[in-house]
Amino acid sequence: MLKSIKKMNEVRQKIKHRDLTLFGTNKDGDLVYELKLGKGQIYSEFATKNNPIINEGLVDHIDNVCDCLSLKDNVEFRILTPKDDSANKQNIEEALNNHYTKKLIQSKKQYKKQVQQGLLMFVIGLLVFGLYFLLRLLFDITSNVSIFEIIDITSWVFLWEAVDLIFLGIIEHKNEEIRFSKIAHAKITLVTETKKKIKITIDETLGQNVGKIENQIDASQKYPQLNQKDSTT
Repeated sequence: MLKSIKKMNEVRQKIKHRDLTLFGTNKDGDLVYELKLGKGQIYSEFATKNNPIINEGLVDHIDNVCDCLSLKDNVEFRILTPKDDSANKQNIEEALNNHYTKKLIQSKKQYKKQVQQGLLMFVIGLLVFGLYFLLRLLFDITSNVSIFEIIDITSWVFLWEAVDLIFLGIIEHKNEEIRFSKIAHAKITLVTETKKKIKITIDETLGQNVGKIENQIDASQKYPQLNQKDSTT
């Protein structure tokens, strides 16, 4: 059990290190992640002027990228837009804050429910464990080995499930809570993406070479004997 937990932690650390390479840093030492978003990719189709709602696809992407955030990390989202959208910055911050604040509240409610389930499992496990010792006192264990083993295993299953839900679950919950809080209060920077126009020019010497080739083709068509002479030589 401990070996599997240790292995999972090692895998998580490797994934975290890999995901952190997707971020840059600003002058304050905060993590910076760039998002290139076009028209209609920021807000949900149900968003209104008074109720900005973030796009679900964008939320899923942010969740996957920011899974590596820790307590000490602050994050800045640098959004590349095709046109100047600085007037919309406050709406984007509000939409992001509203969404992840709601997710934070839902996460706390879910963990509270998880703790209640864990406590119930713990009580059931203790009751089954008590039943196991009571039956050992009343009956001969050697004549009913399989029944006693089933009761013993059942009690440990409930107890381990309680430990998993309450004590191990709190680690995952705290990481999730930190991530949601960091994203909800992330700094938003809008950057207008500039498109460089490339002017294609034809070199004069290239045009001259093309003209020479065309003249040679015309000459070979008018005087086919020249081609025959070249081929005999």
